[in-house]
Amino acid sequence: MEILENLRNLSDEKYAKFSAKILPGARILGVKMPHLRALAKQVLHEQSEGAILEFIRAKGEFSEEMTLKAILINSLKISEKNRINLARDFIPRITNWGVCDTFCAKRKNDLELWRKFTLGFMEARGEFEKRFFYVNLLVNFVNSRDLALLIDTARAERSEKYYVQMGAAWALCEFAVKFESEIYEFLQGYENEKIKNLAIKKICESLRFSNESKAKFRALKS
Repeated sequence: MEILENLRNLSDEKYAKFSAKILPGARILGVKMPHLRALAKQVLHEQSEGAILEFIRAKGEFSEEMTLKAILINSLKISEKNRINLARDFIPRITNWGVCDTFCAKRKNDLELWRKFTLGFMEARGEFEKRFFYVNLLVNFVNSRDLALLIDTARAERSEKYYVQMGAAWALCEFAVKFESEIYEFLQGYENEKIKNLAIKKICESLRFSNESKAKFRALKS
């Protein structure tokens, strides 16, 4: 396909080696994100919707190819219902955190539709399907209604997959920015030491918490 050929032409061997280190196991071409976003704009301008949908629905073997699909799904001028239908097919095909996190963009329209869709992944078993739940939650739904939802899901989390654990930890950190006392209280009695320690690490690395708050959270570390 022409789009894939364009991706190959944008590849950078040095960047491919760097990407391979942070995306273990992924097939890498070595295309930087600004080039991917520029190519997405080009594709949206030059290709028909049918051709773009055909590309999105095709299997995809390279990480950058899947990232481009994520950007295109987010950028197409279609209804949110149709976007969610594309997402339903796309998310189970995600095989690394980079594609997952790129797809979890800030949503402005039909948030209740997106919330309902996101909740459908609360008990997902796939590593990046479950990561999608946590990351999309922290990007779009940091609010009092979904605070209890996050806490209940994190409490029940049994996955040993690193990128699920990291997604849960990141979500706990993001919710702690707005609900510090509630997340602190939860972490005090949280039995999943891996996620708890990752969440505390994220909090302590963040510039959005005071030194006093960081010290308080650090004292909980197992």
